[in-house]
Amino acid sequence: MNKKFCAFIACVIILACSCAAGAEGRKLGLLQNAGMSEKGFNDLSTVNSIWKWEISGAKYSSYHFYDDLNTMLMALNAGNIDDLELPQPAAEYILSVNPNYKISGVSCSTGANLVFGFLAGKGVIMQKNFNYALGLMRRDGTLQDLQTKYLANPGKNEPESVKFESFPNAEKIKIAVTGDIPPIDYTSHDGKAAGFNAAVIAEIAKRLQINVEIFDINTNARTAALTSGRADAVFWYELIDGVGTQYDAPEGVIFSDPYYRFDLFVRIGLRKN
Repeated sequence: MNKKFCAFIACVIILACSCAAGAEGRKLGLLQNAGMSEKGFNDLSTVNSIWKWEISGAKYSSYHFYDDLNTMLMALNAGNIDDLELPQPAAEYILSVNPNYKISGVSCSTGANLVFGFLAGKGVIMQKNFNYALGLMRRDGTLQDLQTKYLANPGKNEPESVKFESFPNAEKIKIAVTGDIPPIDYTSHDGKAAGFNAAVIAEIAKRLQINVEIFDINTNARTAALTSGRADAVFWYELIDGVGTQYDAPEGVIFSDPYYRFDLFVRIGLRKN
């Protein structure tokens, strides 16, 4: 863990304590969960302390889901929500490119795994193949190297594009991604897949000797993309609690082994002039 990252975490924790007292009654923006409605999430938050972000003392009167990050940022700028919440690398990137935003708190009471989703039944073999490739990458250090390269120090630069190898006469699969959570999962302005998730997919494709086609999709359309056959696999943002309970798993979707876990989420708000 580099010094910049450690300093950032320390700053976040200090600011969380100072901002917590004023969080009561505020509105929090979240990216859409595939397996839970906005109403269901708000109902759950009233009975389950996991969803109240008690660790930083912050309580919100309501939670609002958005299909993509850009729409959620627009809601923050318009005052429709008071804060939004993102995994630490994405939050650090957003803060670095926009001086109008500030850290308004942190959450460590829930986590998220990065996984790939497949259609149950039809996607079992692909799930096993992805797990095999991820296992090799984990054992030889490639996965850790990619995490360090893309996630340890997001910085101000746009995530670099990833080059995909081509394998003549090989199987081709279609993978749906969000494309708007830099540096985790991102599509650049010229339409090229970039960042950590793209690098992981490129490495899996190389090890399995398959061709991949990546396209962007809203988070709430992932299940439909699988069931319709538009996608063979989807990038998934899997919400879990401290004991591993998964909260957004829709029926009929199976998942790969996790290839990264986020335990620190950062809330972002607007600076007051």
